[in-house]
Amino acid sequence: MSQEDQPKTTDPKADQPQAEKPKAQGPKAGQPQAEEQKAQEPKADQPKGEKQKAGRPQGEKQKGQQPKGGEGKPGKGKQGKQKAAEEKPAERRPPPPSGPARLAKRYREEVVPELISRLGVKNPLGAPHLTKVVLNMGVGKAKQDQKFMKEAQFVLRSVSGQQPVVTRARKSVSGFGLRVGVPIGCMVTLRGRMMYEFMDRLISIVLPRIRDFRGLSSDSFDGHGNYSLGIKEHIVFPEVDPDGTESIYGMDVTICTTAKTDPAALELLTLLGMPFRQ
Repeated sequence: MSQEDQPKTTDPKADQPQAEKPKAQGPKAGQPQAEEQKAQEPKADQPKGEKQKAGRPQGEKQKGQQPKGGEGKPGKGKQGKQKAAEEKPAERRPPPPSGPARLAKRYREEVVPELISRLGVKNPLGAPHLTKVVLNMGVGKAKQDQKFMKEAQFVLRSVSGQQPVVTRARKSVSGFGLRVGVPIGCMVTLRGRMMYEFMDRLISIVLPRIRDFRGLSSDSFDGHGNYSLGIKEHIVFPEVDPDGTESIYGMDVTICTTAKTDPAALELLTLLGMPFRQ
């Protein structure tokens, strides 16, 4: 028999329809297309908010975390300095005194009318008045040790309420072992309210505390209406602690006035309360 006359045998598996394979690019059977796209999205495209802790939105910042961009620290320039000054806690300072000093008020109300009657001044502005008070302290020990200069500055600052200026030698003296520029003392110049407050303390508190005090000499005027006096011990000032310094320091006090003669200056200081020796 020829091959053509032989009966054809049919394979049962071949007659069965083959199941269609899902396309690689298409969605799986029974799975919606949106879920497949979500699975195919790369991890790099995930929002940053998922990395944060659950229950905290993306825009919320952690407590204590300073924002970027220089907002936490003050920047440079005027605005940065102003912001830093506002953030810095203000120092607790006593309020400034209000009104004129007690001695200045007494000078206007009591001393000026009396000077007009005694000196024969027609204009109240022509009456003599105080211009400045100079405190000078020489510290010869500062050549060997600078700690004495620091103590002298502390004493003068406590007495006057101002920072003293260090005075230096203007020329060299071989006999005293002195060279140009070496600090040898300190001084303070008082004007205005500070001047009147110091004079008030000097007249009412300091001079009565001097040992064996019998009054001031009236011969210490310089001929131009200025008066000078010396204080041997700084411990007569109540502002200074006697146990706070190792040495005793003296000082010179020079009172400058607008009086043209010594008798006019003597009348001014007497009316202010200076205890002159009779």
